[in-house]
Amino acid sequence: MAGGRVRSLGRRFEHRVVNPFVQWILRSPVHWPMSRWLTILTYEGRHSGRSFSTPVLYRRDGDSIVLLTPTEQTNWWKNFRGGHPLSLLIRGKRLTGTGRVETDDEVVLETVRWAASLLRLASAVIPGRTIPSEYRLREKAAEFVVVVVTFDEGWSDQQGSISG
Repeated sequence: MAGGRVRSLGRRFEHRVVNPFVQWILRSPVHWPMSRWLTILTYEGRHSGRSFSTPVLYRRDGDSIVLLTPTEQTNWWKNFRGGHPLSLLIRGKRLTGTGRVETDDEVVLETVRWAASLLRLASAVIPGRTIPSEYRLREKAAEFVVVVVTFDEGWSDQQGSISG
């Protein structure tokens, strides 16, 4: 019971303090330290019709953007089963498109591998960080969801400005 309460407090702190702070930075002129890997996802809830915004880990994959989130710790991704409109704020630019939950296990694994490479960067400066083995990555991939975003017109004009 105490473990659940601590997790609940951690999630509340993340939603009320961390996420708004990260969004503030990503919307500011000094977004560059975070905007290489984090975007602000904005979408309307399928059932509620309410607008939601949340920071999400992303990477570019050709003409699309791939979003990564833990399955159990978030539920925003459920809005994108079967496709759903969204907008992303990437490196100070607002892009609109459609997000779809990716069901290909290899795409999920590749995205989790990419996220692990960010941990490798962090392990160079954060003592005690461990780098997961390939076996562990395959095991952990089942705990994540990938949403692939394809963009409306104008994406090709903006590709160069958000490359990376």
